Parts: sequence; structure tokens; C-alpha cells
Amino acid sequence: MTFVSPERVTGRWSAVVVFWRSLEQLKACLAALDRALTGDDEIIVVDNCGDLDLLSLTNQWSRVKLVSSGQNLGYGGGNNLGAECASGDFLFFVNPDVVVQPDCLQKLARALDSLPPLSLATPTLLLPNGLINTQGNHVTYAFLTYCRGLGRSLRDVGWHLVPAVSGAAFAARKADFQALGGFDKSFFMYLEDTDLSLRAIEQGGTCWCVADAIAMHDYRWNFTPFKLGELEANRWKLLFKHYSRGLLFTLLPGLILADLSALVYSALRGPTFLRAKLGSYLHVWQVRHHVLEQRAQIAATRIVGDAALLRLLSPHVLLRQQLGKTAGIAGEVMLTPFFAIPYVLARMMALWRRA
Repeated sequence: MTFVSPERVTGRWSAVVVFWRSLEQLKACLAALDRALTGDDEIIVVDNCGDLDLLSLTNQWSRVKLVSSGQNLGYGGGNNLGAECASGDFLFFVNPDVVVQPDCLQKLARALDSLPPLSLATPTLLLPNGLINTQGNHVTYAFLTYCRGLGRSLRDVGWHLVPAVSGAAFAARKADFQALGGFDKSFFMYLEDTDLSLRAIEQGGTCWCVADAIAMHDYRWNFTPFKLGELEANRWKLLFKHYSRGLLFTLLPGLILADLSALVYSALRGPTFLRAKLGSYLHVWQVRHHVLEQRAQIAATRIVGDAALLRLLSPHVLLRQQLGKTAGIAGEVMLTPFFAIPYVLARMMALWRRA
């Protein structure tokens, strides 16, 4: 879908880059941002590392501002800090391994100018080989998330409604990001982009991929025990935060199936993965009071019902990246029918309640 957008958009940009380790990637990212920005737009580099001297960056690019909290705040916390220091009308959150094309931000700004309040916009991220890394995220109802369009050629450059933006690169109006409360501080890494997207949708916003806004992502698949533990803990936080008791009960068979699959996968990968999976339950228990507070806040501000939310989510599990093509396809064929039954029942019940 393509919208007619204004020819000229006014407003300043603040690009926020949370830095951890790769200085060379960061420099390539900043050079591309500097070419894409104009006037008194700014780049805020949040130093989550702390042991590298980044002051030379401000000499090389005058629009760069350095911010440091003195500790590693994670992706969400680092971006929240950068957003607090931003003076722009638009925020562009971007990983340091992403290089934007010169017109990327202009196209995102035009999109945001046409979209309703509380909307988020993500560009197309291309791999170094020119194929798609992601165009927003594919999200299942169990909050297993996958790169949307991974490995495909870029053909359709319209605007696509997506369940969630990619945290690797997305834009928002600063006022909207503040109204949504920023990223959840209990998410250190992974799925905080999905959580923010869900909160935007539940409050009447939308999430879009602006497909002709292009950026290159030096993405490499790397699945560590730490990543598995963070994903699993944050996945359960999402379930408790965003689903009503009735919806949790209806979807419970599919949620149990997803969790058992994650347990089996972790056990097969070895003791460190299994410990990470088991540790995710402990983490959710430790932050349960925060999760319940967030759940109450979401329920109080939510204007979109279960039926509309479920329509954006999917019963289709994608396993090819984790298991390889052959085993992945076999796993998808076996799991998806069982995974889909609770989803279909939940959608029917949500539509019935709405009627």
C-alpha cells in the first residue's frame, strides 16, 4: 500500500545510536547518517561500553553528541537515555551496524507525517548480498518473532502494515515515543521493539515498513545461550503484559507447545542453552511486580481489542533459520497445524465477544 505524502516535511531529526563494541561499524554508521541528515539535525551516540575513547567522533562529525550513563543499560535503556537527550521532532533508532542510504530518513519522515499518532516506521534492511534482512518483524501469537522477508529479493517498495518494527532501525515522532513511555526498562536486549510496537497498536497507533527507505545491515546470525535466555524471558513478559486472562487461557495449548519446543531445542543445543532457558523462568519471576504494573497500565490505556491485535499476529512458526532449510520446513509442517488451532479458537471468541 502506498500513501500520498507531503512533498516537504518540516522537523528536526535526532538519530540515536547505542554503541557497544565495534568502532569501525560505528564510524561507517555515523558517516552515512551525517550524509542523510541536514541543518541542525543531530546524532546521539550512547556509550554502553565505557572503555573506549569516543571523543574523536565529535571532532570528525560536528553533529555527533556523546552520552554515557557509566554502565551498560542494554538496548532499551540506552535508547531511552538517548531519547531523553534528544532535541529533534523525529527520533531514528539505529544499530551501529546499519548504514542508511542518503534519502532513507527523508522517506521515513514523510511516512510519519502521513500516519496517525503513535505510529512507528521501519525501513527495509538489506543484507550485504543485497537480499532482504528484514522489513519489520513477523510475530506469532506466542511472541516468537522472525525477520520479515528474510532472504528474498526486494521487489515491492510500497508501504506495508507490519505487526512490529525492527529495533535495528526504526523511526518515531519524539512526542509519540514519550507518550508510549519509551522502551520497557526490564528488557535488557531483544523483543523490546515488539513490546513497543504492541503498545503503540493497542493505543490506536500503527506500525509500517516503508519499503523504499533503504539501509544496509551487516547482520550475522549468531544464536548464543545469552540470546536464548533473553528471548525466552522477554517472550513471557510480553504474554503476561499484553494478554487478558481469557486470551491466555484460550491460547494456552499453543503457548505450552511453543515453550516445550523451546525446552527441547535448548536441551538439544547443550547444557548452557538449557540453563539459559531455565534461568528465563527465574528472571520473569524476579520482575513479576514490574510486569504486573505494566500489565495494569496497558489495560488502562488500551483502546484496541483482542480481535484487532490477533489479526496482526500469526500462527505460523518459522524454523528454517534455527534448524536449517530441510529440518526447518519439516518442523514447520509438523508444528504449525497444532499451533494454529488455539489461534483460530481465540480469534473466533474475540470476534464473538466484540459482536
